Amino acid sequence: GVTLHSIFSRNSKRSRIPTKPGQYLSMVYHELNHIFSLFDSSMLMSAACGLIHAQTGTMYYFNCEHPWSVLLRNNTATFIENELTMRKLGMPMQAERLLVRRMQLNPGDTLVMGSDGRDDLEIAAQIDSDETRFLEIVERSGGRLPQIVQMIDSYGRRTDDLSLMRIQVN
Repeated sequence: GVTLHSIFSRNSKRSRIPTKPGQYLSMVYHELNHIFSLFDSSMLMSAACGLIHAQTGTMYYFNCEHPWSVLLRNNTATFIENELTMRKLGMPMQAERLLVRRMQLNPGDTLVMGSDGRDDLEIAAQIDSDETRFLEIVERSGGRLPQIVQMIDSYGRRTDDLSLMRIQVN
């Protein structure tokens, strides 16, 4: 968090960042990956970072082994990723595998992101990490965070911390 704050505050002093969104995310990624690589693989971090253009809805993002983000469009929830393409920050040789993706968000779309705690539930005395359950929960809740938390808790006991974020395109 401190590192991201430092990166963003360096750029917030300017009225305009003099680079394209994909290039900016690449710079953020390389700086974060460099810092974690200094720990020689003893400290790794999953991360999903993105930029959304407020007027057009164009989103640029990368995902380093973080739980996949969910797009709720027309009451249907889908993962915006469908394969693992990047490992956690700090993995050796990871810097060569940077993939900044681009997607178009439409008015009414909702993005829901969350930590591992959304999936890792104790059900019937066993850890169940069914990731697809979260898609169903996002659909049934309409992407509303308080309802998502209630529904997760109705399935089982959380075994990990839970962080959620929602972005809706107007």
